[in-house]
Amino acid sequence: MLNIQSVKEIETLCAKIASRNNISFHDAFECLSEEQQAVYDEYMTRQYKNKLNNMFGADWIKKASPVMLYNVSLKNYKKHIYTL
Repeated sequence: MLNIQSVKEIETLCAKIASRNNISFHDAFECLSEEQQAVYDEYMTRQYKNKLNNMFGADWIKKASPVMLYNVSLKNYKKHIYTL
């Protein structure tokens, strides 16, 4: 089960790792355990889906063109999700 407290702790941990080692958040994220990465990825995927639903409506995927689907696909969500 996804725990928001865990997500905040992971973000704090990444920020500390990044500042101590003078690296980016993304590089610090790679230092985390697979379990921590999975929890954070699940949370960010949910946030990304919610953002798309808010932008395009709940049935946006049924109306979307293949090009648009590719551009906002979950394969590419990590590029965009950190701008939420």
